[in-house]
Amino acid sequence: HRRRRRHDLRGRLVRTEEQGPIDAAPGSHDYPQGTTSLWYGLSPLSACTAAETLQNRPPMLEIDLGGRRALIVGVADDVGFAFAIAKAISEAGANVSLGIWPPALGIFETMLRRGKYDESRRKRDGSLLEFERIFPLDAAFDTMDDVPSEVKDSRRYASRGDFTIQGLADQWRDAFGDESLDVLVHCIANGPEVHKPLIETSRKGYLAALGVSAYSLTSMVHRLGPLMKRGGS
Repeated sequence: HRRRRRHDLRGRLVRTEEQGPIDAAPGSHDYPQGTTSLWYGLSPLSACTAAETLQNRPPMLEIDLGGRRALIVGVADDVGFAFAIAKAISEAGANVSLGIWPPALGIFETMLRRGKYDESRRKRDGSLLEFERIFPLDAAFDTMDDVPSEVKDSRRYASRGDFTIQGLADQWRDAFGDESLDVLVHCIANGPEVHKPLIETSRKGYLAALGVSAYSLTSMVHRLGPLMKRGGS
């Protein structure tokens, strides 16, 4: 197969064979994880040059978030935008908490406890990304009155308490008090038919995906907004 090369947003050079698996090139562990990659039609030489240029480029923006509290919702593992943002915000000095979908929360807690995410959590100063609190969150539900009984009673939900958006706001207030939230990052994208091709998605499945992935931000701002400090975002 003809081989093509690419570099991603982190400047990491990777290679792939057509319709084959992607393997990180040597040295890729030097770059932060969690950013979606982009294809570029570059020759091997120009791809290497571009990767080296990005590697040596200074950070785009230095922000001091010391003493601030941030809540990132949508983390499910140590890859993806949500984890990368959580790490970047922590690097800037903020205390980071997470909101995680209950079906993914147990696996995340286990991997975290066993040290499987330690390399991904390692920051530039050698310390590990720590989470001040981890909250269960299913953004499909505003309150527990919205939750069907089969969901409430399921094994992955039953022990999580109030996992709704209102429950998240209540638990945040109990943990940190009023006007204690500085940064809210919404990185949720999910739906019951996400595995299907778009043209095979039902109306119900499509609207459910919009509710979880888009409307949930409106609900969070409504419920978490009063807990934010003036000037928060």
